[in-house]
Amino acid sequence: MEEEVGDAQDIFLEWLAAEIELLKQALGVGFEVRVTFDKMNLRDPEKFMAILLQLYQGGVIDPETTVSTMGFHFPTIVNRMKDAIKLRKSGLFMPIPSSNNLGPDGMILPRKMAQPHPRAAGSGERAGRPYSPRPPTSKSAEPASPRKPRPA
Repeated sequence: MEEEVGDAQDIFLEWLAAEIELLKQALGVGFEVRVTFDKMNLRDPEKFMAILLQLYQGGVIDPETTVSTMGFHFPTIVNRMKDAIKLRKSGLFMPIPSSNNLGPDGMILPRKMAQPHPRAAGSGERAGRPYSPRPPTSKSAEPASPRKPRPA
């Protein structure tokens, strides 16, 4: 896989270099542009798994490719996931959401809809204005007096 990534990067760099040359000619500039990629160490199992999960979460690869590349038997994992979903529905083994709001199956967890304050809907109040249950004080209920000009 490391070779495939390297080959893809080289192909991209060749294309990008040609595009940069066209852009330089169109703009009439002569400065040098150098583009490089960081080298990845895919031989480290932890880094490899992290990249694999990022590819899956980004929708680049499908679940079967992800699970199979990790060395697991996909049909067995599917059956285990079906069992886990049944257990969750029965109230056991509730998933703990991750910090990026993705559940253990990589799907976005549902969020509860924020309920608008009853006074805000159709009341003419500006959106975002905080609701205060206190009645206005006498100072805030009076109209503001006009500003007096400053002496020069």
